[in-house]
Amino acid sequence: MHCLIFYKYLSFKVRKDFDIKMEQQERDRFVQNSYILMMGYLMSSAISSIGTILMIRLISVEEYSYITIAFIIPAILIVISELGLNYASTHFIARKIKEEKYEDVRNIIKINLIIKITISIIFTLLIIIFSNYIAKNIYNINDARMVLLIQLSSIGIIANILYDTINSFFLGALNTKMVQIGTILQTSLRTVLTLTLILIGFTLVGPMIGFVLAPLIVVIIYLFLLKKLFFKGNIENESIDWKKLSEMVRYGYPLFLYSIIISIHVQCFILILTIYGFLTEVSYFNVAIVSASVMGILTKSIKYTLFPIFSKKDWDNIDEREKLIKTFQFSLKFCSLLILPVTILLVLFSGNTFPLIFGEKYREASPFISTYLIIFLLCSFGYLSIPAFLNGQKKTNYVFLLELLNFLASLVLALILINFYGGIGVIFGIVIGTVISVFFGNLLMLKKYGKKLYSNLYNIIIIFLISIVCGFLTYLIFNILGIYIYEDIILFTLLKLTIAFSFYIIVFLFLIGFFSQITVDELNFFENTFEKFPLINKIVLMISITEKKIIRIRKK
Repeated sequence: MHCLIFYKYLSFKVRKDFDIKMEQQERDRFVQNSYILMMGYLMSSAISSIGTILMIRLISVEEYSYITIAFIIPAILIVISELGLNYASTHFIARKIKEEKYEDVRNIIKINLIIKITISIIFTLLIIIFSNYIAKNIYNINDARMVLLIQLSSIGIIANILYDTINSFFLGALNTKMVQIGTILQTSLRTVLTLTLILIGFTLVGPMIGFVLAPLIVVIIYLFLLKKLFFKGNIENESIDWKKLSEMVRYGYPLFLYSIIISIHVQCFILILTIYGFLTEVSYFNVAIVSASVMGILTKSIKYTLFPIFSKKDWDNIDEREKLIKTFQFSLKFCSLLILPVTILLVLFSGNTFPLIFGEKYREASPFISTYLIIFLLCSFGYLSIPAFLNGQKKTNYVFLLELLNFLASLVLALILINFYGGIGVIFGIVIGTVISVFFGNLLMLKKYGKKLYSNLYNIIIIFLISIVCGFLTYLIFNILGIYIYEDIILFTLLKLTIAFSFYIIVFLFLIGFFSQITVDELNFFENTFEKFPLINKIVLMISITEKKIIRIRKK
């Protein structure tokens, strides 16, 4: 009897240990795949940002506004055509592969491809037919060049829809390497094609041709690999089971609604500026978006890093709750230490920095850029951490509601403020709308998870105030009291900015350590948390080493 009990206990322990091991392997694989996608995004964003900046410098402000406007409707239609099927494909393909039901996998792929090809062809034909009406009656631009640009951009709908669709198949198969390579290849081809065509004289149509050909080339490669991966053997007799479509739509539509809000955000505000006739401001606004996307390389990498960290812990598990609280608190501190200095420096020195990047013709865009970048100051108060936390705890409905609130508040405020402040009023509306969303996000977190999450709020506010004081001190010394001689020479401007930025960082890090706003234990936690994420871990390690030295000096 005792032997039987011991045997059952041993069997249970072996099974439990095996389940824990398998769960750990799943989590490790999840983190690894997240990292692969993150690095692909970072490389793609870097290439795209450099290419966009060079394109902006090579063409006129008017040409850039025309290109931006021509992308509005295709960009919106590409998002609308998704229908939630890509999210559903990723989910169901992953599940069917695990169950080894490859016929079902092929059925899902066929359904999605047939629907997407049909929709994209319809959208393309409609835009080509109504391109003249769109240019004259919607955009209020009576220019044959705009009609041509709209027609060219419509052709890119097919390629871009198929590119996103096939990526969802590879994600379902957990082939993140393929998605990473495809993303980098598509961005690189688009950048090279666009810049080459502009340099040989196609300043307007060059970006549109890049928009069409780059994803098309990748799609052709994808289709070959897709056939090799999923469509091997005797599959001629397999018919399409269209009953699966309703299940896919039911699963994917909530995520589809969320992606629409995210993706049409920028396009709606560009459309408002276009309808109101602020064509030059369209270029200025888009330059602000490009500037934010450069900052986004840093913030998105943090988002990708935080999401798997929050996903690996469960709030309902009492043993893991304390770790989740600690991780959330440190994420606020980490964002404050890393993003605040960069944001404040760019906001205060936008008049010096961005004309160097985009050219002197965009000096008047500096207020647009500096105002838009204020959004990133909210990282100290959960702008990145709250969505990552909620998504990690499977509360995606809350994330959607917060994003919807952000969009609607920004839209209403933009429509009101544009009447008083012109084009920059749209930026004001977006910033205030984001502040409202983050405020309600914090209220939600307090109500759902309690005050303990914010027990370090005092420290966050002190870090925030220190960063602001350091910023204005640096601006005062280098702009108001600075010497302006030779400032029209790029080399001297770069030298001035380098010295100013270095001065700010040194003073900021010193004051953070000197006023005990971070501890050695917290620094060690940062290092351990981000050690598996190259790029981020180097920055964290550099900050940590510096702060530890300052803490030692203070103790002496």
